[in-house]
Amino acid sequence: MKSISRGTVAKVLLILIPGCHSLTRPPAAPVGELAAPTSTINTTKVDKSPTETAKLCFATAQELDKAGKDAQAAGLYEKARQADRRLTIPVARRLAVVLDRQGQFDKARAEYDLILAKHPNDADTLNNLGYAYYSRGQWELAETHLRKALAADPKHKRARVNLGMTLAQRQDYQQSLDAFAQVVPLAQGHCNLAFILTTQGKFAEAKASYREALRLDPGLRLAQAALTKLENSPAPATVGAAATTTTPPALLGAGLPTPPAALAQSATEAARTIVEPAEAPAARTPNDPAVAPRP
Repeated sequence: MKSISRGTVAKVLLILIPGCHSLTRPPAAPVGELAAPTSTINTTKVDKSPTETAKLCFATAQELDKAGKDAQAAGLYEKARQADRRLTIPVARRLAVVLDRQGQFDKARAEYDLILAKHPNDADTLNNLGYAYYSRGQWELAETHLRKALAADPKHKRARVNLGMTLAQRQDYQQSLDAFAQVVPLAQGHCNLAFILTTQGKFAEAKASYREALRLDPGLRLAQAALTKLENSPAPATVGAAATTTTPPALLGAGLPTPPAALAQSATEAARTIVEPAEAPAARTPNDPAVAPRP
């Protein structure tokens, strides 16, 4: 009787990772070769344990998360948590952000609440929740959570930047500058403030803030480019027009009754293109703030 080749057995074996990959049938044995008897295949040696499955699903979800494939990432985060409940909080941290980016704020809020119930002083989660309120134009709730984040971690740069933006939206301009000055040079803080003033239709004040930025740092190209555009462009008649013609998506519709999901999505898309305070500057348009709010 013809012996079974290793290649034939390899074709019959199928490694299945529950929840992460679809089941496919193994190829049929080629003509002239015998199929390996099913009784000789020990499938228990290739099955993944729930813990291994959870780790693989979580790692794959993270890659999809980074690539902006939110729907697929959310599904795998859920599968990871179902396979291993020890991942409940790690999954909730990322799932909240992913759901928020999809405009599913009610579900995202449930994940934020799950984390805060166990870790009420989690600065990252408080910042993310504050940012979620910010991106929906709910300035008071945004400020409340961002201040809680900074109370938990006074050195949290993202929370400080988000607070600066929020205070500017609430027209508390001096406190806004004070917040910016703790994480970026004051000249860049004036750029951020000028950016908000532009979205609010306060063009004269915006120009003055850009000029102050240039007085503090004559080489600040961002301020010069934005000021030149403001001076050479006719001022829009309304704040709504300003939001659509002179601002990047990060603050599109700021202060206006924009649908929450659309505002959250546009804010996230814009934030991905802006660097953190300590990083090297990236290419930006003349109307971008020096530092955009970030989740």
